[in-house]
Amino acid sequence: MFEKGPIDEADVQRSLGELKFHAEGLFVPLPAIELQQFSAFNSDQHHPSTTSITPQSDGTAWVCNGYKNKIQRFNNRGVLVQEETTEYDIDDMTTLLDGTVLLTEYNGSCIRRLNAKQTDSFFARTDLFLRGICTSRDGTNVITVGNDVPVNKLSQIRNAKIFIFSITGHKLREIRVEKGLSLFRVCHTVNGYFVVSTGVSGKYLVIDQDGHTKYTYTASGSADGVTCDVHGLTILSDLKDDTLHLLDSKGKPLPFTYTLNKPNAVEVDNRGYIWVGELTKVRIMKYV
Repeated sequence: MFEKGPIDEADVQRSLGELKFHAEGLFVPLPAIELQQFSAFNSDQHHPSTTSITPQSDGTAWVCNGYKNKIQRFNNRGVLVQEETTEYDIDDMTTLLDGTVLLTEYNGSCIRRLNAKQTDSFFARTDLFLRGICTSRDGTNVITVGNDVPVNKLSQIRNAKIFIFSITGHKLREIRVEKGLSLFRVCHTVNGYFVVSTGVSGKYLVIDQDGHTKYTYTASGSADGVTCDVHGLTILSDLKDDTLHLLDSKGKPLPFTYTLNKPNAVEVDNRGYIWVGELTKVRIMKYV
């Protein structure tokens, strides 16, 4: 015989246990997979193709064109806010939580701090030629990728690595990547994976913390820019095929593409805007 009565939640939990659910990677509800342009502006006409972008906490972003030694900071409406010139050509850039901008030298082995006075700019050095650089999702590490040959000899590559540094420039570890692939850009996902692009080979590698390749995604053209948003989506730019691709939080491709004009650099700012560097313009996109 049973009688209807109030539910004792504590007693139910003791009797039946507790059900927990973990949605891997999706820390923010997933948006509709549709993009629209928020704004667009001309990049540096003297050096076509935006090669690197690093957003700032105030909604602006530094932009470098053509692997040169000049960078410009724009707001998201395309207004030029600041301009700096370095003593070296720049390959890629990232920004730490305290606002410090770090740069890799084009065909160099150093990571530098952006310093207008050009003093004490050294951050770290490796034994390889560095390319892409990013900050870990929690802001506690700096991640960069490098190859054992300079850019003009990438067909002769024998050794490529991912390097993980502390934010003070101390090397914590390195991960050797499969032979025969040159590394170009890198991002760190909400799941702690490294997504690495490989340029003309067209391959994107999703690598776990132990250095194992979880997934390989081959673009239809080339594997260029790569970034991750707060939804767990990884955004890939394919310059050769004029396309943006998306991977889900586990590194698998989504049935989505967006056509642009030779997209190269791609980054997401802290307001969710997607900055894409094209051949002659910077376009800022947002989810509909």
